[in-house]
Amino acid sequence: MKCLCEIKMLIPMKKTYIRISPDIDVLCINSDSCCASAYGDEIYNDSPWLGPRFSIVVPGIEEWVKRYEDATDFAETTTEPSFDWISWHYEGLCFAKAIWEQMPRCYTLYYEPPFEDHSGTLDEVIIDEHVDSLIDRLRPLAKRTASPLSRKDNIEYKLERKDCCIEITFRINNLGFNIPLSFRCLTGITQWLKDIIDAKDGVCTMQLSGYDLHYAHQTIGSHPEMGRFWISKNYPHNDEFCAYVDTKEFVRGLYLSLMTELGFGLYENIDNYPGGEERNVIWKPYNELKSCKIETYISDNEICEDGIQS
Repeated sequence: MKCLCEIKMLIPMKKTYIRISPDIDVLCINSDSCCASAYGDEIYNDSPWLGPRFSIVVPGIEEWVKRYEDATDFAETTTEPSFDWISWHYEGLCFAKAIWEQMPRCYTLYYEPPFEDHSGTLDEVIIDEHVDSLIDRLRPLAKRTASPLSRKDNIEYKLERKDCCIEITFRINNLGFNIPLSFRCLTGITQWLKDIIDAKDGVCTMQLSGYDLHYAHQTIGSHPEMGRFWISKNYPHNDEFCAYVDTKEFVRGLYLSLMTELGFGLYENIDNYPGGEERNVIWKPYNELKSCKIETYISDNEICEDGIQS
C-alpha cells in the first residue's frame, strides 16, 4: 500500500502540513526525502523531528484509495470514464474530516484531487471546521452513502511496578511511548486528573522529570466530552505522543491502570504480611493516588469531593 500523506516543513516558518493526495508513488517529505506512510487504514508519524507524533486509524480509507488505483492507468495518467469522481471525493472529504479531528492542531491538513482527476469537482481544500459545508454540498450528488466519521483514539496502557516508580507505556495502534512515573509524582497525578475533571477549557499540565503531560478539552462534533492528551519534553514544540480521546474514558483508563498496578501484589505474601511502618511504606503509593472524586466521576455517580463523606 502506498503512502497517503505527505508531511513537509516550510522554511523559514517551520509550518508543518499534511497533504492527502493519493497517487501510485510514495510521497516524499521535505528536502531530506523522509517519508510518512499510511499502511492499511492507519496514518501515522512516529518521527518527533518532523512534528508531533500521531497515529490515526480511519476504517475504509485503504479501500477508497484502491478503487481509484484500480480505475487508473498511471502510464497514460487517465482514469476510466465511468469513474464516479463526485462520490469518491465526497467520501474522501469525510475521511479527511475524520483525520483532522484527531491530528495535532499544529498541522495544516490539505485535501488535493489526484493528478488524473479532470472532473473539476473540487480544487485543493484546507480541511478544518468549515469543511462540513462542502461535504453537505456533495452529499446529495454522491451515489455512495457515506457519512462524516467521528473517531477517537483508544489508548492502551502497559505498566510495571518497580522499587520507586512505575514504568508506563502509552500505546495507540503502532505508536507507543514509555515514561517512568516516580512514586513521588502520584499525588500530582491525582491532582492533574481532578483538574481535567473540573476544567472546561485551557490546558492542564503535569510536570514530570524530563517530560510534561498535557490535557486540553477539545470537543468536536457530537461527542459530549472529548479532549487532546499529549506528552512533551520539558521544552516547547517537541511533542512525543498525541491522542484525541474521550475525557472520561481517558481518566478512567489511566487511573484504574495505575491503581491496579500499585495494588497488585500487596497481599502476595499474606502469611508473612508486614505491619506497622513497613506496611505503611508499601501501601503509601496506592493511598496517595486513590481519590474518591475520580472514582465517583468514572463510575458515572454524583461527584464526591475527596475528604467529604457521602
